[in-house]
Amino acid sequence: MPKFTILSRVGAYVDYTCQVEADTAEEVDKSAPKRWRADAAAEKAEAFRKGR
Repeated sequence: MPKFTILSRVGAYVDYTCQVEADTAEEVDKSAPKRWRADAAAEKAEAFRKGR
């Protein structure tokens, strides 16, 4: 798996770094965002029906 170093800068003098491992493109579930949008739409529709 590829490793990445992420640099986060807070203010002018403080830097934080962390290393993360990412899956390869073949291992990523590409249908997940579509499911998340569908779940969010269903929750929104349910809230609308309940009159929130």
